[in-house]
Amino acid sequence: MTALSGPSIQTPSMFSGRGEKSLLAAVLTPHNYHDGADHHRFFFEHFKLKGKEAANACMQILAARGRIAAEMSVTG
Repeated sequence: MTALSGPSIQTPSMFSGRGEKSLLAAVLTPHNYHDGADHHRFFFEHFKLKGKEAANACMQILAARGRIAAEMSVTG
């Protein structure tokens, strides 16, 4: 197996442009990847796990935005 370069997933970030659209970005960076069966299997499983982590982060962000919006409608 190979080691990953740096953190396997960077902290997801919210980027707000104009309007209400947001982008959640997660970066996965395999180090010394080659197209062999061992690497393919390892990274396939690794990316499935990290994809679930990114999806969970997205759900937490959406829930937090919902709580903030509800609080603002009560106080605003």
